[in-house]
Amino acid sequence: MRHFSQEEAMAVLLPAIELAGADYEKHGEIEATEAEGGEYIVTTTDDGRETDNTAGPGDYIVTNATQAREQYIVPREKFLARHEQVEGGRWRPTARIRALRITGDEPFTLQARWGSDMPVKPGDYVATPLPAKDEVYRIAAAEFGEVYQPCADDDEPPAGHS
Repeated sequence: MRHFSQEEAMAVLLPAIELAGADYEKHGEIEATEAEGGEYIVTTTDDGRETDNTAGPGDYIVTNATQAREQYIVPREKFLARHEQVEGGRWRPTARIRALRITGDEPFTLQARWGSDMPVKPGDYVATPLPAKDEVYRIAAAEFGEVYQPCADDDEPPAGHS
């Protein structure tokens, strides 16, 4: 099985995302709480374990409004730049991503920016945040379908890339 470090993902996958991907935005709201530091989060999607990470003080622990209610950690600065508070622990995502659906037959792994590996399976998406394009990460197929929609000013997304 092929493995992409974050550096390799930036060199190989990011150009493919830029070329053949489409811009998306999250719809709906998320729940988020500020971490004290040391919280260990295992991200589990509809198709199983995705990754794990330990929060630092001030990071945000996000719970998506999906069937799996997957949780993940976002550094404070990135979280506050990409979300606006609605009420209490509810937040509205404001950022966009560029994403590409994986259509090949072979799964692979992708190293997250915090060093843990993520499985990438056919039908999943690889994505980068806009406008930064400073990392590449996986979004599981089921969760992508539940929370992302094409940006209003974009055409239909391309079929994908293998």
